[in-house]
Amino acid sequence: MIGWVGVVLLGCGNSTDRLGGGTADPISVLFAARELPAGQPIRADGLHVQLVRPHDVPHTAISEPSDAIGRIPRHRVLPHEPLRRDQLVDASEPRGVSDVIGPGMRAVSVPTGALDPTVGGTVDVWWTPPGDPAPCLALANVVVADVDGSQALLVAPAQQALSLLSLARAPSLRLTARRPDDAEPTPEAACSR
Repeated sequence: MIGWVGVVLLGCGNSTDRLGGGTADPISVLFAARELPAGQPIRADGLHVQLVRPHDVPHTAISEPSDAIGRIPRHRVLPHEPLRRDQLVDASEPRGVSDVIGPGMRAVSVPTGALDPTVGGTVDVWWTPPGDPAPCLALANVVVADVDGSQALLVAPAQQALSLLSLARAPSLRLTARRPDDAEPTPEAACSR
């Protein structure tokens, strides 16, 4: 995504001036206008089109909003990130867990307790160690890929997934919902394990 920070929005003037003397015409590329959660159908208000230099266009970039509206992101798409065909699945296609987790990520099922988490939302995972009266923050800002009754399917990098697996059966495991744009953990409450 950092490479896209340098993408130049093409404004007025002819294409030769905008592209620094080159002759290639800019290409329309579809970008996320806001965060697009994994597992939720894409709506038109979550997209915008930008003109991009041909050599800056990802191989599987989508250019038409109609090619993305109603489709499902496999993983969270950040604001201003270009949309690619390999990131999306059709809403009508049967989906398994592997369709909504990104590369290097793992999905772990944990009990939801009293919380009713939202698919595509984020949660913090809290745990109270035996003999300790205060809960500690085991994992922060974990994506909810699916909810089935009293179980939530959380998506995390492989190392965090190992922590989730070891905590999943703990009776003192609790989830708290958080806003997707709130990326700040609570370091003073972090577990020391």
